[in-house]
Amino acid sequence: MSLELPAMTVWRCGVCFWRPRLGIDFSHVWVRGIFSESGVWEQEYRLETRQKVEKWWHSRIQEQYMRDLDQQDSRKKKFYVLSMFPYPSGRLHMGHMRVYTISDTISHFQRMRGHQVLNPMGWDAFGLPAENAAIERNLDPEEWTRSNIQSMREQLDSLGLCFNWEREITTCLSDYYKWTQYLFIKMFQAGLAYQKEAVVNWDPMDETVLADEQVDARGRSWRSGAMIEQKLLKQWFIRTTHYAK
Repeated sequence: MSLELPAMTVWRCGVCFWRPRLGIDFSHVWVRGIFSESGVWEQEYRLETRQKVEKWWHSRIQEQYMRDLDQQDSRKKKFYVLSMFPYPSGRLHMGHMRVYTISDTISHFQRMRGHQVLNPMGWDAFGLPAENAAIERNLDPEEWTRSNIQSMREQLDSLGLCFNWEREITTCLSDYYKWTQYLFIKMFQAGLAYQKEAVVNWDPMDETVLADEQVDARGRSWRSGAMIEQKLLKQWFIRTTHYAK
């Protein structure tokens, strides 16, 4: 015989069981405040209840995050979490949610362990994804990209993800790419960057060179679907073998 209990009954049983064992005071106002600011328990778990729960926790997570930033101790061990920055070529999808909720969980876990955590966020805004999406919609690529960055940022914020937004970068802005240019010049001056002709994967539709990883098993571009051509072009190379062990 199965026994089904209301969620609140299970919760109260859990509180009664763990309170003396963990020495936690569950009587604090936030426990009942989860369900409403007035402290009144909801009788049913409806959509409105879930929205109130999320709203309640969202504000408190952000408040705690700001307190943690103010109270960071430089003597603590450092922990760096970096997820791949998204292309701002549309809206976030479930793949983004999978990646960023995992990285956010890792960040919270390491903060709970007492570490200083850096979990930055940025936008991989250069290149074909944003440009092609803007062309398809007959929009200016810069306006389209900036609009998507704003929307995606609001989506991430609504999820309560705690990124170090004060470290936010956008790769199409000069305050970021001036440093990639600086580093490239330094590599060129050191003889680590050079040009030579080489056979490359050429996408005739997007008119660009693709890496081998961007060509599928059928010999087509991963994005445009066009058949890839082999073309002899002058390319920049980096002497990565200088760093081989």
